[in-house]
Amino acid sequence: MLLKKLLILAAAGLILPACSTGPVDATFQYEIIDFEDVQVPWVGCTIDPTTGQLTNPSCQPSPPVIFRLDARVRNEDSEIPANNIRTWFTSTYSDIYLLPQEVLEAINIPSGGDWDTVTNRGEIWAEFSGRFDGNYRPTYHEGWTDKRGMASVWVFVNSMPTDESGGVIESAIQIGIASDSAFIRLQGG
Repeated sequence: MLLKKLLILAAAGLILPACSTGPVDATFQYEIIDFEDVQVPWVGCTIDPTTGQLTNPSCQPSPPVIFRLDARVRNEDSEIPANNIRTWFTSTYSDIYLLPQEVLEAINIPSGGDWDTVTNRGEIWAEFSGRFDGNYRPTYHEGWTDKRGMASVWVFVNSMPTDESGGVIESAIQIGIASDSAFIRLQGG
């Protein structure tokens, strides 16, 4: 009887850790799949370099833009999507925030999931949910891939970086896993 209990405990000791593993770091054979840059519908107000005043006094910068950014991870050799791989996203500009799903609430979901088209049209279809607390606007987000090898983050563009004349310049978001990293460029206009 004692031997039977010990065997059951030993088997449970082998099975339970396998069931409770969280996201893992990618090994050398995993890669981030290439993706296209994003055209963000955001324009700034241009400044006259000689006077330092707005060239159009009634100019208002674009309102904030919210869109979903998906990164895909796969096994480089077999091209099979990688599940449960730890990912991170880092914004290179302090006014472009990376938000988890919990802080957004859909108000008009786009059909077909064509995020580039929605972004280019400039539609606002999400807003901050009641679960959003304070001024928490991170420029870093950590997550993991799902069974399709996809990790997602919501990008909240409060403003784009501008040059000294007020023209919009591009920014970037770095996407990383332990064995690979990639940059996606955010271009204004």
